Amino acid sequence: MISILIIGDELLEGFTSEKNLFIISNFLKTYKKRLPQKAIIVKDNKEEIVKAIRSLLSEKPKVIITTGGIGPTEDDLTIESISYALNLKLLKISFETEIEKYKYVIDGLN
Repeated sequence: MISILIIGDELLEGFTSEKNLFIISNFLKTYKKRLPQKAIIVKDNKEEIVKAIRSLLSEKPKVIITTGGIGPTEDDLTIESISYALNLKLLKISFETEIEKYKYVIDGLN
């Protein structure tokens, strides 16, 4: 079973149309010969995201695909909410730390 969680205030408030479900469904149909069994749209709200993730998990899907809510603004709570729903510690790594890590890998290749 494949489930999709679509996150974004702008979708439910009518500011933008939802296109990801169409794209994901067509990709799955074409390449995996499967379709998602469930799709949920929620606001960018921690409680709603946590509730949706836990609800989807209770149905034992093989995969949960999420879209939206992962931008740079304060209202994008997807990653934090999913880590909370799964009771996992969220590690924040600065951009500078990531650059240093890649620099180390590149230096190691020379």
